[in-house]
Amino acid sequence: MAQIFYDGAFDDLVADLAHLKKGSSFVDYLENFDNLLARVMLFEEIALIFFLSGLTVRLEKSICLHKPSTL
Repeated sequence: MAQIFYDGAFDDLVADLAHLKKGSSFVDYLENFDNLLARVMLFEEIALIFFLSGLTVRLEKSICLHKPSTL
């Protein structure tokens, strides 16, 4: 029986993406988010949820008013 090597790297990247929060700079947040997202494969809907949840509440609400369906 073949063994598959799994080091959990994907889980770590997804966790990093899920826990990423916007600091003082939106540009920094966007760059960090894009860099992490490029390293994992996620459904667009999940990526959008992660992106919005990392924003400040005010910014998230402002964007959600437009009912985005894609990043």
